[in-house]
Amino acid sequence: MSQSVHPSDFARTPTLKSDASAPSPAQKEAAVVQDDDKDKKTNRPLMVVIVLVLLIPCAATGYLSWVEGSACAATRDACKTECFESYVNADRQFQSQMKGEMDCNMDCDDDLVQCSAVSTNLFFGASFLGGGILMAFGLLVVVPYFFGHHAEDDGFSFDMRAAYIEPFPTEEQRRKKESKRRRFFWQDKYQPPDIVEIACVECGQKNWLDAKWLKAKKGGMQSAVCVRCRSILAGVA
Repeated sequence: MSQSVHPSDFARTPTLKSDASAPSPAQKEAAVVQDDDKDKKTNRPLMVVIVLVLLIPCAATGYLSWVEGSACAATRDACKTECFESYVNADRQFQSQMKGEMDCNMDCDDDLVQCSAVSTNLFFGASFLGGGILMAFGLLVVVPYFFGHHAEDDGFSFDMRAAYIEPFPTEEQRRKKESKRRRFFWQDKYQPPDIVEIACVECGQKNWLDAKWLKAKKGGMQSAVCVRCRSILAGVA
């Protein structure tokens, strides 16, 4: 006896999706690292603004310091030349008769010290402005280069946690931080670990943990916690 098949039965038949095109955990981790590299921002616009704000006054004060110093030196030379010409024809037989020329030269040196005070202050001002440029370069370029910098750091977008729960990072957050960390030339490059999918017993949330947990090659106080309920998935505390 033949059984008739209604067309609606095909609509109720569940369809299975093929996982052939689904990326592996290692590929997902590598994609996350690539996205992090793309999302990394530099403080280039801010650095350019700081350089423009500090460099122009630094150059101006440095130029004024050089002009004032040159003018003071020229004034001192002219003063000593006048002293020499004033006493060049004087009849000097004793040491005390040179006191007038010596006092004139000392007055020229005293005037140079007073005149150079302005030039010195301008020089120190230019030095402080130049030091500000170096400090900004160190804080905005050198420090992020060695310790890592991410776009989320500028947006102040941090993971929200309850106030009574200790801010303990998840494994995904630790892997993300480790991938962004700068390394020296003698250190090995970051290699994404093999990860496995583990479901939380408390809330059923799926978490990606390091495969070393399954082989008892990872442990200690850095436990793996659930991204949703923060319960411990692996570890002792």
